[in-house]
This record gives sequence, C-alpha cells and structure tokens, in this order.
Amino acid sequence: MLRKLRRRFASPSSSIAHAAPTASVQAEPEVAVADALVARRGKRIRTGLKELGLDLRHLGPEPSWLAAAVAGNRIPLGPDERAELNAYLGTTSTAPCASDAACDRTIQQLEAFGVLRDMRKEGINARLCGGHMAASQLRRIRGEVLAFESARSRQSAEF
Repeated sequence: MLRKLRRRFASPSSSIAHAAPTASVQAEPEVAVADALVARRGKRIRTGLKELGLDLRHLGPEPSWLAAAVAGNRIPLGPDERAELNAYLGTTSTAPCASDAACDRTIQQLEAFGVLRDMRKEGINARLCGGHMAASQLRRIRGEVLAFESARSRQSAEF
C-alpha cells in the first residue's frame, strides 16, 4: 500500500527548471554607536527573553556605558563594548539592536520559540525546514493538530 503513496521523482537526467532566488538575505549591520534607541531595543529583547522564562541572571551584566546611552549620549562601540552588549542581550551579534525592524524580527522569533517550546511540551514536534514561522501561524497549526488528535481519540473511543 505504501508503494501507491510514494511519489515518483524525476530522474536526475531530466531537465527541471529551478526558480532563482528572488531576494538575497543580507546580514544586518552591527551597531557602531549606542544611543537611547539601542538601549530601548535591548530592553525589548531582554523583556522578550524574560517572557520566555529565561533567567536573565545567566546573561552578562548591564554594560556600564548603557546608562549614559539611555541618558541621551552617543557611545561609540568598539569590539569590547559590542561583546558586552552581546553578553547582556544573550546574542551573538548586536544586529538586533541596529534598527526597529531588526528588533521586531528578533521579538517575533522569540515569540515563535515560545510557541514551539509549548508545542514540544504537548508532544507536537514541529520541524521547520528553513526560514521562520510567525507565532500566530504556529499557534494555528498547534490548534489544528490538537483538534485532529481530539477527533481521532473520540473516533477511536466510539469503536
């Protein structure tokens, strides 16, 4: 029966036209100067991590220069300052603080990680193949899987 369900793949010698990627993904730039906006974005990221249940004490301490940035000063960031900011945020790059759009993407990814964690606790192992899914999409998938499982268990209980 499984043979009927198997899809026959084209032989390697057949010519298949592959679409070229439409847009290349470019890495966000590192933060070169810390200011109040960078500090606000960093606070949003840490809040997102805390909402996920991460104990922020495991991250690095608040950099001493961050208070000056919050106060409105512009602090040039060298490699050491970027390393301090990365440790404080739990990131490998300062790029999530470079723009509001980058920060929003990071927050959306954190929300999706939280939904994936909850799904895993419920026995739903989602395997995402490349890219990211929004938390709302993952919640919808979770609901559909749980509804299917519920219907299947009711059906099996009837027989």
